[in-house]
Amino acid sequence: MLFVDQIPYARNVRHGIDLGTRPNNASYALVAHFQDEADFQQYLDHPLHKELIQSTIVPKCESWLGTQFLTAE
Repeated sequence: MLFVDQIPYARNVRHGIDLGTRPNNASYALVAHFQDEADFQQYLDHPLHKELIQSTIVPKCESWLGTQFLTAE
């Protein structure tokens, strides 16, 4: 179960399986918005986030990529 949307610092969390319409895509994606970089750091340090990594990502993913970027909201 993905419970990243239960972590108070993450806003507008979306996740899902790739539609398969383009070659070489990742098979799954998760996008979360944060108010600022401080909230993102709090999210990284949150026990539920750490549990998600250990219970879901590490055992089920052969590899994964991450990126962080600022938006003009």
